[in-house]
Amino acid sequence: MKKNAVIPQGFEKGITADFIWKYFEDVDTMIPEKVTQHYNDDSLFRFGNAPAIQGPKEIRKALDNFYQLIESMEHYNTGLWLGDNNAVFEANVHFKIKSGEIVVIPAVSIMRLEKSKIKDFRMVMDASPLFNNH
Repeated sequence: MKKNAVIPQGFEKGITADFIWKYFEDVDTMIPEKVTQHYNDDSLFRFGNAPAIQGPKEIRKALDNFYQLIESMEHYNTGLWLGDNNAVFEANVHFKIKSGEIVVIPAVSIMRLEKSKIKDFRMVMDASPLFNNH
C-alpha cells in the first residue's frame, strides 16, 4: 500500500440520503441534462475502468453514448453509507437492453461533494453483461 495515495474523506459536509435518491432518480430518467445539473465545471466522473472525465459537457457526452445502448435502467438500493461529506451507494441496477431482456448488475457508486454538487463520482460496475451474448 502506498501511504501517499490516500484519498481525502471528501470536500463538503452534509451529504444526505435525499441527495443520493434524487441523483439516481435523475440517472434513471436517462436524460443527461438532469444528471449533469448535479456537477460543477471541474467535477470528475469515472465509470467502471474507463478513464475519468471532467465537467458536465464531457459527462453529458458519455451519458448520451451509454444511454443509446440500452432501453431503460432502474437502480434498486441495497445499501447506503453516508459520511460527513461523501457517500457510498450500493445498488442492483436493472437494465432493459435493446432485445427486451432485463439484465441485473450489482454496482457501487462513490460520491464526494463540493459546493452542494458532486465533485468526484466513481461508478464501480462490470457492464460487460450488457453487451455479451445479447
